[in-house]
Amino acid sequence: MLVPSNGYVWAVIRLAACFLGLIAGCVVASCQDMRPDASVVIKQDSGSELVNISMLDPNYPVSLLQQQIGNLGSEVGVPARGIMVFAQQYGESESQRIVKAQFAVNGLMNRVRGEVNLQAVVRMFAGAPSPYTVNVVQVILDGETPQERTLRTYSNEGVVVSGTSNSNPNTIEYLIQLKTQDKTKIEIPLSHIPEEKPAEKPKPEPGLNTNLLIALIVLASIAAGALVYFLMVGRSPNR
Repeated sequence: MLVPSNGYVWAVIRLAACFLGLIAGCVVASCQDMRPDASVVIKQDSGSELVNISMLDPNYPVSLLQQQIGNLGSEVGVPARGIMVFAQQYGESESQRIVKAQFAVNGLMNRVRGEVNLQAVVRMFAGAPSPYTVNVVQVILDGETPQERTLRTYSNEGVVVSGTSNSNPNTIEYLIQLKTQDKTKIEIPLSHIPEEKPAEKPKPEPGLNTNLLIALIVLASIAAGALVYFLMVGRSPNR
């Protein structure tokens, strides 16, 4: 039996280490790709939705976020009210700050029908110029529990939606990846769309078996021939 040399063993170990490092790098890159650029917390209160937005980029322009809130009003058909947009410092350096917005609006949620207008939220950020382009949006529905019609996952050529729920406290969280910055191509249904079951084909009515039908025809032919024969015999002259 051949015994691998020490050099061969170490080469295999180095190759395995490189492979594991590559996998780890891909996992980290994947997590970074799904890191939200904007976090939107929505809480329904007395028929209106209270919205809090936090932007990950500390240098995100306040004026741009103000404009995007106006875009949201255009999407839902009702302008936002009580808008406050500001930068909140949580440290001494310039990078230790969060650009935030707070306002009230209608048309983002319908608890009775289990609907949430994720499309309007995502479209409001679409098309922002570089380096402020928003590629991933986190949406948190504060105090909500999923219903039968609640959207869970969805994807098309414009977006990828992934939803999870928590019970302590009750929240529904969505991570939405924008695959395009063209808002006209961003379409997300308000609620879960059940798959249509294929229509059942009508069962054919039971009929005579083909082989049985052929046998009956043959028997009927034989019986008819025998009847003709006996009639002819019955009519033959007496000798």
